[in-house]
Amino acid sequence: MNKHTQKMREKRNTTRKINTLKILPKCPRSRITGMESYKINCGKNLLIGYDTIKALEETSTHKDDFVHVVLSKLQDYDEPVVVKVYDEYNFHLHIEMNILKKIDGFRNAPQLICDFSCNDDKNKYITKIRNQTRFCGNGSHKLHFFVYEYISHGDVSDFLTSNTVHIDTIKNLILQLTCVIMQLASVYRIYHGDINSGNILIDSTNEKNVDYCIDGETFVIESHGIMPKLIDYGRSNFYNSGNIPNQHVWFDIIMMLGVIYPYIQNNDLKPTKNFTRFADSYYPGSVTDKEINLQRLKQQILDMSKKTELHLSSLPDYFIYMRNVLYN
Repeated sequence: MNKHTQKMREKRNTTRKINTLKILPKCPRSRITGMESYKINCGKNLLIGYDTIKALEETSTHKDDFVHVVLSKLQDYDEPVVVKVYDEYNFHLHIEMNILKKIDGFRNAPQLICDFSCNDDKNKYITKIRNQTRFCGNGSHKLHFFVYEYISHGDVSDFLTSNTVHIDTIKNLILQLTCVIMQLASVYRIYHGDINSGNILIDSTNEKNVDYCIDGETFVIESHGIMPKLIDYGRSNFYNSGNIPNQHVWFDIIMMLGVIYPYIQNNDLKPTKNFTRFADSYYPGSVTDKEINLQRLKQQILDMSKKTELHLSSLPDYFIYMRNVLYN
């Protein structure tokens, strides 16, 4: 064990003082199948698309990158659903199908209600859908349709730009996402490989705290009412047999930090609950605790992102390192 790892291990007990985070010594089998299992018979295609979320014109014009995501209504289903349209011959489609089968029941991925293939007119999905439309209409293109549950807060950019978010919420979102990436690797042997703002969705949860089991250690994180979910596995892959290099997992985590960083510059971020000063309300131009903590958070994220050669003994050590940096 190197000195850096030993020093971090020695810090473990000190983190017990943090109310929002705690570490438990043991954990049972990972609770990653917490979402209720259900299946809607949407194979009959009783769907109506009505509002485009992402059209081909907003992403790429390359035929291999064809995708259209549309908010839809499924008959006899109370909530809206999201339909993702792929070209049947898209190489990434078959990767995504294999990954989705592997992670079926994973708590931190949107629930796949069903999927099906049919002939349709690919051209109508290039631009945004402005009127109600049915899938599998007249057309000669072979397309594949994934039907997902609707995620309440949209993607991470929607969440962080349309809400006034506590700095503590940002920190705990980062820690939750770290655990999600680690569980994909340690439980399913999958690396995402395409972490971006559109692939990190933010769902609501009624659980005050959420627990993540990483290589036999349980970490409990205050949820702040949200739970991140990763989507779009078309560019993902499985790790080869044998031990998974921690450095590979850390690379996906660094990519996630790069996605979050631009949004913490939002001036509407709320200060952490532990910092309030009477004087800040009465002296214009003074440096507020909100500004101090926001600058500190920016620097913390930058410091972690620069450690591309961070070598630690285990995935829990990487989590502990990040937790200590964020709550130092």
